[in-house]
Formats: sequence, structure tokens, C-alpha cells
Amino acid sequence: MLGCPSISSPDISEEEYAPQTAEESDSSAESIIRHKSKKKKARKTTSGNSQEDVRQLKRRCTLTQSNSSNSNAKESSSLDPEDTNTSASFDDTRESSSPDCSDVTVMTLRKKKHGGRLYNKKFYCKFCCKPFSKMARHLQSKHKDKPEVAKAMAFPVGSKERKIQLSLLRNQGNRAHNNEVIKKGQGMLIPRQQSSVPVKASDYLHCINCQGYFKRRSLWRHMQRCHLSRKVKGLRPGTSRVQAPCKYAEPVPDSVNAQFWKLVQVMHDDEITNVVRKESCILKFGEHLFNKHGHDVTKHDYIRQKMRETGRLVLQGQKNGKLKMVSDFFVPGNFPHVIAAVKNVAGLNEETNTYKTPSLALKLGHNLKKIADVLECEAMIAGDENTIRNVKVFKQICDTKWSECISSKALRNLSEAKWNTPQLLPFTEDVKKMHQYLNIRRTECHTKLKEEPNKKHWAELAKITLCEVIIFNRRREGEVSKMILNAFTLRDTSLTHPDVELALTDLEKKLCRHFQRIEIKGKRGRKVPILLTPDMMTSMDLLVNTRRDCEVLDENPFMFARPKALTHIRGSDVVRQIAQSCGAKQPEALSSTKLRKHMATMSKILNLKDNEMDNLADFLGHDIRVHREYYRLPEGTLQLAKISKVLMAMERGQLSDFKGRNLDEIIIDPQENVAVDSDASNSEDEDNTSVTDAASSAASSAASSAASSASLLSTKSSGASQTTRRKWTEAEIKAVEKTLMEYISSGKVPGKAECLKCIETSPLALKERRWEGVKFYVKNRIDALKRESVKRR
Repeated sequence: MLGCPSISSPDISEEEYAPQTAEESDSSAESIIRHKSKKKKARKTTSGNSQEDVRQLKRRCTLTQSNSSNSNAKESSSLDPEDTNTSASFDDTRESSSPDCSDVTVMTLRKKKHGGRLYNKKFYCKFCCKPFSKMARHLQSKHKDKPEVAKAMAFPVGSKERKIQLSLLRNQGNRAHNNEVIKKGQGMLIPRQQSSVPVKASDYLHCINCQGYFKRRSLWRHMQRCHLSRKVKGLRPGTSRVQAPCKYAEPVPDSVNAQFWKLVQVMHDDEITNVVRKESCILKFGEHLFNKHGHDVTKHDYIRQKMRETGRLVLQGQKNGKLKMVSDFFVPGNFPHVIAAVKNVAGLNEETNTYKTPSLALKLGHNLKKIADVLECEAMIAGDENTIRNVKVFKQICDTKWSECISSKALRNLSEAKWNTPQLLPFTEDVKKMHQYLNIRRTECHTKLKEEPNKKHWAELAKITLCEVIIFNRRREGEVSKMILNAFTLRDTSLTHPDVELALTDLEKKLCRHFQRIEIKGKRGRKVPILLTPDMMTSMDLLVNTRRDCEVLDENPFMFARPKALTHIRGSDVVRQIAQSCGAKQPEALSSTKLRKHMATMSKILNLKDNEMDNLADFLGHDIRVHREYYRLPEGTLQLAKISKVLMAMERGQLSDFKGRNLDEIIIDPQENVAVDSDASNSEDEDNTSVTDAASSAASSAASSAASSASLLSTKSSGASQTTRRKWTEAEIKAVEKTLMEYISSGKVPGKAECLKCIETSPLALKERRWEGVKFYVKNRIDALKRESVKRR
């Protein structure tokens, strides 16, 4: 081998040899001989100090914050004689410190006084952990018995394979050294390519393949041409694509869970994240949350959010100058500074006494109390009485002063912000349009996916199916979006037990065979059911059968997965997009939350029993107390329609006329002195929202009784006398049902405008009827349906 005689020559030591380039790993014998004469001349001028030069070079390559000017002067003795008098003027400001650790520096490019490059870079041996300028020669002379070295030396000198193997060994040694520096928080990091300007340690990452230390911004470009990587070709630049796996490979700090550290490493790199990674208290707080929720991948963003909230508070405390670390927050004497920092982070306006983000002020209080509990447990285990005393005093102060200084204002701001805000409930027509749009789109997506299975068509059908399940079941979008694949594939498909069917009607038995039921994880870990129609079942079966053909990863556990990713499709985005595309009048009201509230609120008109209401609440994932306390008819509507009647009766001195009656039985007209049903008179001002699926099976049987009841009532005009009572004919009944059957089914009395419209629609059949008569006919039909329902129960 050509390089062997020169490598083993006793005249030139490895420390004295200066390579022509920092990347050269195996020079030929001719290049070594060419430099040999210059080295001999340099040794003659500094013969008395050669051993001292070697020691200084070794000392310079060890972990230090900066190089002294004396070492630069001694180091120059190994260069050409003409440069020995100018080496003392080297620039010592090239090695910059990292913001996250002031004792960690990154080696940068150095130059001589006249501008020429100084070849001073050394690499660390993987086996002996010492720095050397010529790593190839050192490996061959000292570690040729190692399998990795033997494999590299087996390739011809100058070949591409030899360079790749030697570069890998050199990078592995540098990485071991860099990891040690990062763990200790002191020393110099060796990059793969030196920078000519000051850099920070946080700007670099190790390549997961070749182990080189590269800048974050250029890491994606290196990964595309890295000789040791074949899986990263064609990836776009970005943290989620390239930097994330490289961050996972960074060294894990002591006493920190490796899985939790991966969660921390993928956080967005900024000053807040630097604070989080440095503060052991925040890491303990995050690890506490990780131990509780870490098994759920969807909760990882929540854990990172909590740590970043605390990091923002610590950063604000550092700006004020009083709170340097998290532990300073729990010193009783610093409590006023803690209050000031929370107010600044939450954006308190002293003039208006309002927070910009009141919820953040509440969250910071919860975070500090939870960290206090974690630190108290740690201190009890370690026997740190001082920390235990400080934390207990801090918690006592919080119990007394936190509500006064922070919570009361934040809660008041949150409650006042809800005043006078309109309550949006979806229109029945909009819900119908949405279902019709979904039916059309589902058929199209089915055809496309069967004809051409690809990830685009698979994602389209998954979005349509996801929206259908959310809308039909009135389920929280997050619950359905996170549905696990096994929840569908391992569902219970057994038939209803024969003994149980004895308690069901024929219609209910058909419904049991029509729908299928699965159970998924809901809010706070509750078990919540989902009902699937045959169309939904067909779509979901097709999605399951075409997952692999459409590039959906096997590792993705979600039913509605994203192709080529490990995440799921967001249900809120899908519902919003479809609501805007279906042509709804009020698309902002078509959300999963508003649809759930609409169903729970309008269920009040069904007059459900307690056990039936409990079943409905259980299906929605609520407690029965939630329905009783929160899901009522809109407060403004109740006050306008019900309480206003009491006020008007008192104003007119007629309250005694309604003795023994409830609010529904009080009939008073705000404009006339004629008794008109208050629900009908105010229905023009109310939202026309109704429940289309209300029970209407007794409509035909109640029609005759309603007609006879309506004939006993006289229709009254404004200030006019009574007219002759007439029985409703079959033609008149059909005319009313043609236009106002929806009101009869939903149990809502129409207003004047709706009754006039009904008469205009069938002028011949209703020419003898006034709008008041039509209104009271509908009201009597509704009362008849209610009586039939009570009799059946």
C-alpha cells in the first residue's frame, strides 16, 4: 500500500502533520513526501521546543471554551518558518457559544493574519477517544485489528468505498465526543463542515445515517445526497420530514425518560423550547403528564402545550430579572413577582382590568400548582426540607391570594365575553341539504375508489364517511376522528337475544337489524356508542379493504387515517368544508358541537321520561344532570315567550285572572286584548329550527279529533265579533297538512306568516278560513298527538 511507509515513519508525528484539507482522510505517499522537507525545516527552527509544541497541540484539542493566544503562538511553530512571526494574530472570536449553554462552543474556520486558512481541525478516534489530524493513518497504525477498520482498509486507496467507510468512522468518533460535550454542558463540538461565521450549538444536528454534524438548514440537502442513506431520497425540507428523526437520535439527558425526550425533541425550536429543555422542573412536570397520558399519541400535543405555557412564564420572569429558574417561583418572597409575570404573559390591561387571554391566566395557575405538587414529592423523597417548606408556604399563599389577584378577573372576563352573543342553532333545511350532499358525494367516491384505488380517492371517501358518522350520531368530532381501526373490525356483530326482543316492538326489532353498533373511547375515557347505517358500513368496509393499496401505513392505528402518515383526518375541518360546499344558508351553525347542543335542547319538546332522557344523555356521552342543568331551551327565548306573559299580566292588572294556571296556560296578546297563544304570537320572532324526526305515527288518528276540536273554537279577527263555527272538511285538512305538516310533527305552533302562506298555497280549499283558524287547527292537532302519546305510555 502506498501510504504505509509514510504513516509508520518515525520522523513525522501525527500531531505535527498539518493536512491540506479538513476532509482528506487518506493521502498518497507522494503528498506526504512533498510536505516532509518543509516539516524538517520547521523542526530545525524549533528543535528545542518540539516536544512542548506537541503537548500544546494536544492541550488545544481538548475541551476548552476558547484558545489562548499563547497556544496560537506555539502552534505556529509547526507551520512554515515564514509564518512563525505572524501566528500570534489569529482571530480568537471564531468559536461562538450556544445560547442554551454558554460553556459549549462549536469549532469554526480559523485564518492566519494574511487571510490564509489555518488547517487546525482534528477528529476524535472512535476507539481511544483522542484527537488526531490524520484519522486514516491513526486507525491503520493503532486500530487495524478492529473489524470496522479492516473493512475500510480492504478497499483500494483513493476509492469511493474506502472514503465512505473512513468518513463514517471519523464521524462516529466525533459524534461520541459531541454527545459527551452536550451531556456535560462544556467543551467544543466538532462539526462536519466548519463555518466561517460564529454559530450556535442549537443550529446543528447529527445526521441519523452518516453521523455527521450538520447545520439544521442544510440537513435536508445533505440527506438527499448522503451515501449511507437510501430511504430519504425525494423528501421535502422541513422539521417533520428530516430533522425530527435526527432529533430523536440526540443524547438523552440523565434522569429523563427516553420516550418522553423524543416528545420534547420535536418541539419547535425557539427561545421557549430552549427554556423547557434546560429547566429540570418543567421536564419533571412534562414527564408527570407523559406518565399519565403518554400512551395516547393524540395527547402528546397537549403535553407539549403545557410545557410551553410554563416556559413562556419562566421566560417572562427572566426578563423581569427576579425569577431566573422555576424553583425561584416557589420562594415565598417572590410571590409578587410571580403574580406580575402571570399578568404580563396573559396580557392584563390595568386600565380596563381585562386580560387579553384570560384562559391562559387560569392555565398558568393550574400548571404552577401541579409543578408544586411534583416538586414537593421529589423533595420528600430526597429529604430536602428547605424545598418542602418553600413549596408548602407557596401553596398556602396561592390558596389565599391567587383568586384575589388572578382567577377572579380571568373568570369574570370569560363570563362577560359570553353576554349578548347570538346562539347559533342549525336550521333543519341546512341539515337536510348536508345529508343530501353527502349521499351524492358518497356515491361518487365509491365509484372512483373502486375503479382507481389511490390515496387521493381513499382520502376523499374517508372524509365523506367521517362526516356522515359525526352528523348522524351527533358525536364529538374528536371522538370519531380518533376511532381505532380495531373498534370497527372487532365490533360485536351478534344478533339481539331472543329474550330481549320480547320487550321490543316490531319497528324496534327492524331497527336493531338495520343498524350496527360499535363502541369507541370518548371524553375523559368514557365508553360511547356509535350507530352505523348500511351505507356507512359499506363505505367503511371499502376503506378497510383498500388501505394497503392506497398507501395507508400498517402502523397507523386510526380508522380515518391519513395516507403515508401516522395521524388521522381532523373531523372539524371536514365538517366545516362540507358545510360550506353543500349550499347551507348558515354553514357556521353546522358544527359537531352545535348539532349536539341542538339535539339535546330540542329533545325537551318530546316530553321524555327520566329513563328515556338518561338513555339519550348516555348516548351523547353526558350525565343526566348535564341535560337538566345546561341543555334547556334558549334562555332568551324562554324569557321572551314565557316570563313576558307574567310581566304583561301584572302591567294590565290581569294576573288574578290566571289564578291556578301555569305559564303554558296563560294566554295574552301583547298587541290586542284577545287571548292568543303566546307560543304562536312569538313564533315569528323565533328561529324556525325544528326537529324533523319527531314522532308522527299518531298523526292520522289524531286528525279527526283535532278537526272536531278546532270546530269548537271561533276564529277572531282584530276587534271583530265571533264567526260561525264550521267543521273542518277533508279537503281543508289535506291543504293544511300539505304545507304545515312539519309543524304538526315537530310540535311547534306556526305564526301568522306561515298560516297566510298556507292559505295562499291552497286558496280554493281554504278560502273560508282565516289565518287564526289555521293556527288553532295546528295547535289542536299537536295537543291531540301529545294526548295519544300519554295514553300509549
